[in-house]
Amino acid sequence: KPRDHMLTPSCEHGTQSPPSPKSQALSPSLDWCHRRLLARIHRLTVDGLRQQIKPVSIATYIRYLTRHQGLLPGHQKQSANGLFEVIAQLQGIDIQAAAWEPEVISLRVEGYKKEWLDELCFTGEVGWARLFPPSQTERKARPMVAISKFAPISLFLREDVSWLCTAVPERDTEGLTSPAQQAVGILTEKGASFASDLQLSMQLLPSQMTDCLGELVTRGVVTSDGFSGLRGLIGLATSEENKKRPKVVRQRQRHISGSTGRWSLLDLTCNEGFTPESLEQWAWQLLRRWGVIFKDLLQREQGAPPWWQLVSTYRRMEARGEIRGGRFVKGVAGEQFALPDAVARLREIRDEMSPTPELVILSAADPLNLVGILGEEPRIPAVTTNRLAYLDGHLAASLIAGQFQLHKTIDKETEHLLQLKLGSTETNQCNTASPQVIEALKQKAAIPRMVSW
Repeated sequence: KPRDHMLTPSCEHGTQSPPSPKSQALSPSLDWCHRRLLARIHRLTVDGLRQQIKPVSIATYIRYLTRHQGLLPGHQKQSANGLFEVIAQLQGIDIQAAAWEPEVISLRVEGYKKEWLDELCFTGEVGWARLFPPSQTERKARPMVAISKFAPISLFLREDVSWLCTAVPERDTEGLTSPAQQAVGILTEKGASFASDLQLSMQLLPSQMTDCLGELVTRGVVTSDGFSGLRGLIGLATSEENKKRPKVVRQRQRHISGSTGRWSLLDLTCNEGFTPESLEQWAWQLLRRWGVIFKDLLQREQGAPPWWQLVSTYRRMEARGEIRGGRFVKGVAGEQFALPDAVARLREIRDEMSPTPELVILSAADPLNLVGILGEEPRIPAVTTNRLAYLDGHLAASLIAGQFQLHKTIDKETEHLLQLKLGSTETNQCNTASPQVIEALKQKAAIPRMVSW
């Protein structure tokens, strides 16, 4: 007969004294199992589940992501509620400011309207900022410049800021220009303020106020109530006309640069390091974004915890039966973990026979630019103006700095179609296709399930 302290109920995880004869009479269905035997049964169960999984190709995984993130027609989100879901999935990753609305959100939300994002920002559900700016030591030798369209910006749910910014270093205001330091002082003393009030207090020209706010946004120091403030900075930051002194006119003119919503200091009081709670929150966030997570994908995650910390969290989640572990994608090293429904969806995509090809065209700044991270192709710089085309999950063509490049052997008609869709200048110089052929190619473009910018 085994000793009492080595017995444990088979339906619970903690220790418990063996039942008395009276309790056995009241609950005859309670079974008891040796602790080591129960651990062995659990380990064999997990190993059996892992062996049942047959890994899929990288192309199949890319096709899964286009559905999981809602890029294909029929999988896109709708209305402001759908936009909220998209932001919840993509939060915690920095994307170039000019790419967020036209290149990322518009592909995932059907009939997207910028008023939806403004509504979510003004109601306090969504915020924007540069969560992961470069450290001051990296910029000591560089002059500070105003914000540009290529500045990385994050969209996030305000209720999740506490764990999203766990790895964010404390904001260092040293190295700011004199107007930027003055603006920080005013915001610290008076709190959130409109851009017009800041401009009046600092006695700056509108173009100078734009440069000041742009510098603070680039350094991740300030944010505003609405996303329209960032739109104004991006649209006017490079305009030469706004750098001139405005003329005196009879009628008052409206300056929209940063004038929508109040500006405030970004409050990130969460620099205590990764806790078990924040690690689990990050683990779920990465699974919501990618469906299947492995170490290589962290190359696109600026604020995520180190992989060695995430692995321990994922193993505990797998032991609780919340996620699956195993080999899901071929050609990827290290451990992999996936949502249970992602495993079933990968199987469906692998086994389905699509009668028409799937052509997905997106900006290189999109999170789905996994070229060079998955596969052996060289990396495509994550710049808004660069573009790439996935054909049935394979990289078919790319447009880098205006240069069209094929990555897959295809027929001439499809090649010319990709040049048209990627906006290559070589298409205008090509004399091999007549107007009738080009029109036929445009009609042919409507046959595949396609996402364009």
